Amino acid sequence: MNVTTVLCCRMTPLQKAAVVRLVNRGLDGVGGGGPPVTAAVGDGGNDVAMLQEASVGIGIFGNEGRQAVRASDYAVPLFK
Repeated sequence: MNVTTVLCCRMTPLQKAAVVRLVNRGLDGVGGGGPPVTAAVGDGGNDVAMLQEASVGIGIFGNEGRQAVRASDYAVPLFK
């Protein structure tokens, strides 16, 4: 796989996590640099699995509660 960015929308929570997993596995060892570092950004409970699957999970405080923030490595209070 020869990609630098993967952007997805309108996916189920399991599909989101599967995409991150696919990128992690599909790019493993490309260029001799070892496994990739993946980042995921989410703001709701439907993003928890994706945030946990990514190398770095970034949770945004949102109207849907704090589930994403609790599951993330880093939290952002506001996103504009």
